[in-house]
Amino acid sequence: MPAIALKSRVGAYAIPGIIKDNSVMGIKLKVAELTGVGELIDVKLRDRHIVEARQIAMYISKQCTKASLAKIGLTCGGKDHATVLHACKTVSNLLETDVEYRKKYREVFEYYDLGVPVKRLRKFIDE
Repeated sequence: MPAIALKSRVGAYAIPGIIKDNSVMGIKLKVAELTGVGELIDVKLRDRHIVEARQIAMYISKQCTKASLAKIGLTCGGKDHATVLHACKTVSNLLETDVEYRKKYREVFEYYDLGVPVKRLRKFIDE
């Protein structure tokens, strides 16, 4: 049976690890798991590791979904669209300039392969 037919018959959650949940909520939960922050990703804390995880979730959501900035912000702790835009710019800047940041979150970006639109950043992650 072709993979497309199988996916439509069994649903996205029937085969864990094979079919990724690329909804904003699914991305947020997976990033929280991979970064080790868990449910703290939604808490209104400014601890660096929690903020970075939240920003990465927003960045990946923007790259891998067609959700609006407002919807991404609402899902990621009730933030507004300007916060999401700032998070995306921050993560993009850190990926380009900070080797330690790339190494620290390599697993998260590799899990999502940063989607088709961000393949150009692959060279930065491989350093």
